[in-house]
Amino acid sequence: MPFPQKTARTIQVTETCNALCGLGAKVDLFWAGCKGRGWREAGLSFYGVKPYEGLRLHQIPSLLPSRTSRLRLSWRTPFDLLCAACFSAMTGRSGKERWVLYTRDLDLARRLFPIARRRGILAVYEAHDLKQRAMAAEAEEAGRRPNPAKLARIVRLEKTVFLSADAVTAVSEGTVDAVRSVCPETDVHLVPNGVRLLEREETRVGGVPGGPVAYSGHLYGWKGVERMIQALKALPGIPFFILGGDEDPSHLEKLRTRMAEAGLMDRGTLRGFVPPSEVRSHLVQARALILSLPDTHYNRHFTCPLKLLEYMTTGVPIVASDLPTVASIARHDREAWLVAPDEVSALTQGIRRVVDDTELSQRLGRAALERVGEYSWEERARKILALAE
Repeated sequence: MPFPQKTARTIQVTETCNALCGLGAKVDLFWAGCKGRGWREAGLSFYGVKPYEGLRLHQIPSLLPSRTSRLRLSWRTPFDLLCAACFSAMTGRSGKERWVLYTRDLDLARRLFPIARRRGILAVYEAHDLKQRAMAAEAEEAGRRPNPAKLARIVRLEKTVFLSADAVTAVSEGTVDAVRSVCPETDVHLVPNGVRLLEREETRVGGVPGGPVAYSGHLYGWKGVERMIQALKALPGIPFFILGGDEDPSHLEKLRTRMAEAGLMDRGTLRGFVPPSEVRSHLVQARALILSLPDTHYNRHFTCPLKLLEYMTTGVPIVASDLPTVASIARHDREAWLVAPDEVSALTQGIRRVVDDTELSQRLGRAALERVGEYSWEERARKILALAE
């Protein structure tokens, strides 16, 4: 994928690699399709990452046609082969250096793990879900049947990778359990996502009295932001703002239409996309932060929400969906106020409870700040490095 991107995936990969370097490792990170001079510096600045010594970013050419081109080429095979060639060349002249191959890409793992194993290099796959179950559940939730050929390919691919990996890391307990259920012999370790911690003076414990409530993130339907709009309609007098957007302007326009239909344009603002390095300067302006994830199979079993962790670093109280993946990080009435997912009335009551109770807001914010220290990128990097010991 090009570097940088607006996705949580690229933030997670970049921050993890930089944290590994902060603990003394050397990391070679490969990206596809990067263009222009200074792309490394521009990308790191975009994420607000101050690179440690040892972080080396490499560009792999990709055959990505322009959107207007009639040419339809798959970038996967050329990219995977080029990565394999680079990996073979680098590790072939490694001398006494100890290498670890770490990837979250199934196809790349399938190609590179055999090379790593032949050379005695530790091969680790990072799982963010069990794709065969996620694919089947997504089809069921959409009222259709999964493509049998695609599903069969994913089943074979996941088993091949799990069996060829020296270890698998998983970002949630649900993912750990799912991997073990289909491949019990696989060595699986829980390694949740991380977050960059704020300095204490940058936080706002308890939120801003009388300030707006806020959401930050992508505007896809499965993020639940429209449910927040419905809840705020029943909460007159509470201002709000929404951060987010992507390359598809229709998502922003759809949300603007929903706000207009609900009569909320006079007290709500769409601030659009904000670079990751600037997001938290907006979040600390809020009196409460909202994460109303729908109760989907992925959200219930697999996700480890970067946005939840980012919220927790601000000290602003959080109202979030009561899902196992959320509650394992921010517990109800301790680090967040959790409400039944998919119920607008529950979300409405939860927002009202938090914004009306200053003592509760302060308590939730302080507890979240204390708890989130367990989820720093450095702590994540330590768990990964422990696999190589």
